[in-house]
Amino acid sequence: MRKIRLFIEGIVVTILVLITTFLLSLTPFKNEYIKPIPQGGGDFDIYDLNYSKNGVKKLAKDTNIVIVEIAGNRREIAAQINLIEKFNPTVIAIDAVFVGRKDSIGDKKLVEVVSQYDNLVFAYDFDFKGDSLSNVNYWDAFMRSRIAGYINFPTEQFSVVRKYYPFVNLNNVEQLSFTSEIAKNFFPNEFKELKNRGNLSEVINYTGNLERYLSFTNEEIKYYAAKNQLSKVVNNKVVLLGYFVKQEPLVLEDLHFTPLNDRISGRSFPDMYGVVVHANVLSMILNGNYVNQVSGISSYLISGVFVFGFLSLILFRHQKNSQIKKGWLIAIQFVLIIILVYIALLLFKFFLIKVYLLPIIISLIISIEMLNVYKSIAIWLGKRTNYSTVFKSTL
Repeated sequence: MRKIRLFIEGIVVTILVLITTFLLSLTPFKNEYIKPIPQGGGDFDIYDLNYSKNGVKKLAKDTNIVIVEIAGNRREIAAQINLIEKFNPTVIAIDAVFVGRKDSIGDKKLVEVVSQYDNLVFAYDFDFKGDSLSNVNYWDAFMRSRIAGYINFPTEQFSVVRKYYPFVNLNNVEQLSFTSEIAKNFFPNEFKELKNRGNLSEVINYTGNLERYLSFTNEEIKYYAAKNQLSKVVNNKVVLLGYFVKQEPLVLEDLHFTPLNDRISGRSFPDMYGVVVHANVLSMILNGNYVNQVSGISSYLISGVFVFGFLSLILFRHQKNSQIKKGWLIAIQFVLIIILVYIALLLFKFFLIKVYLLPIIISLIISIEMLNVYKSIAIWLGKRTNYSTVFKSTL
């Protein structure tokens, strides 16, 4: 009977803890509760530790993706496309938005060149807050016929880009991201895998910055083309045309914060150009190296297991009339949280599994206080009814 009573009380308190954790997650002041917790505050995520200098894996270059600095105007971009197409790339994806007409000669030249090739992907802007298209590169009827995807990320301007939306539904019409359009039109099997995952958002599995890919400035691409050295580099490869600067200092145009930033918290300067973020996303899609996110429900179930084990230890000691001092309980809490975080980091590093840690950590933190609440209620019920409890004295 005592074991059954202990088990029942452990379940009751665990449920009480989980309900309180869930209610805290709904409060408008929830960020104030989670500031002291390792997975929050200052746009820091505990999983960023895996991308630190000591944590990130040193991988060989991804030679399937070539990044080329986009030229400064439409006439030069047209010349770039013509030049690169001579070396038979699988696709040329242009990470730039063409808004309105510029000059008649440049516009005409770009249209003439674009009309010659069917392996081009263009880009447009998508306003996630307004749920609408804006500054679309469809500046005439001709451009509306081209393949295009949105290049925006669902983050604030100075927030860390950790995820992206592969698909967005707008007015019952599915809009595809820049990388999803590339995959859909040129890598159908990989696109099917992405589609079958059925996720509204995907965590970006970053594998490196600009040094991870073959990259060429506008002048370098001209030089190597003149030397007939581009065939092996570009043939049957994905070429991303976009803005970047190789040499420091970096220029803030289209520059984003990512988990690869040298400073894990209190970041002072963005670290990755948009075209390189797209390269990381595309590399993830083509290689099938997705991050698998554990659902929120699963996180609460994991919370329940750990909280139940922790509370069962306390209840067992009370049943034996051998209480654990408050200081030791706090120490056990701290050790459990450290172990959980360490296990979560290992799961992410070796198996690309991302567990939502906040419900687990918050549940452990409030478990002692909630046990005290339950204890007061149980003792009160015991005096007025036949309710049975292991508690006979204060913690």
